[in-house]
Amino acid sequence: MGVQVLFVFATSLIKSSILLSYFRVFQDRRTTWFCYGMLVFTASSTVTCIFILLFQCRPMEAFWKVAQYANANCLPIDKLAYIPVCISLVSNLLIFLWPAQYLIKIRIALRQKIIVNIMFLLGFCVFGVDTCLLWYVRLVSTESDKTWNSATLYAIIIIENATAMICGSMPACKPLLAELLPVIFAPANPCSRPMVRVEHIAISVQPAELQIPKKAALPEVHHLEYGEVNNRRNGSTTDRRAGT
Repeated sequence: MGVQVLFVFATSLIKSSILLSYFRVFQDRRTTWFCYGMLVFTASSTVTCIFILLFQCRPMEAFWKVAQYANANCLPIDKLAYIPVCISLVSNLLIFLWPAQYLIKIRIALRQKIIVNIMFLLGFCVFGVDTCLLWYVRLVSTESDKTWNSATLYAIIIIENATAMICGSMPACKPLLAELLPVIFAPANPCSRPMVRVEHIAISVQPAELQIPKKAALPEVHHLEYGEVNNRRNGSTTDRRAGT
C-alpha cells in the first residue's frame, strides 16, 4: 500500500513541477489555461487515487494482516491498479506533447534545436515507460507469484519517475550545463551566453593638481585731469579752423 501511495504522490509532484515550468517558458494564454486545467486534473486524480488506495480494505489493517482478517471486505486492487496507470499515461502524453506545437515554429541554431529535440524525446521515453508499466500491471494481476513480478514493476516505476524528473529539471539546469560543458550546451549567440564572474579590480585615483591661471596684467590707464582734456580738445579745434 505504501509503495502504491508513494507512486501516485511522486508522479503528481513531478507533473506539477513540469506544468509550473511551462508558465515561465510559454507565456501565452492557451498554455496558461492548459496548465491550470492539468494542475486541477492532476490534483483531483491524485487525491481520489490515494483515497481509494488507503481505504481499499475494511478495516484498513486487513491489507497487511491477511491471516487475521481472512473474511475482510477488500476491493480488487489488481483491477483498480489500472486506473492510476491509465491516468498517468494519458496525462503524461498531454503534458509532453504540448510543447510540440512550439518546437515546430522555433527558430534557433541547429545545435540548440538538436538539444531541445533530445529533451523532447526524453518526454516520449516517459510515455514508453508508462506503456510498459501498464503491461506489467496486467502481468502482476494475472500471475500467481505477485511478489516476484512486482520487483520488475517497481523498477519500471523508478525509471519512469527518474526520467520525468530529468525532463523537468533540464531547462533549469541549462546554465549549469553550459558552464560545465560549453561545447555542447553553450548558446551560439555570444550575447546570450551566461554571465561570467568578473574579479574586482582596484583602481587608485589620485586627485589632479588644480592650476588656476594668473590674472592677466591690465593695460595701464593714464588718468588725465579735466582741464588737460579741455585744452587738448580746444587745441585740436583751433588747428582745424586754421587749416580751413
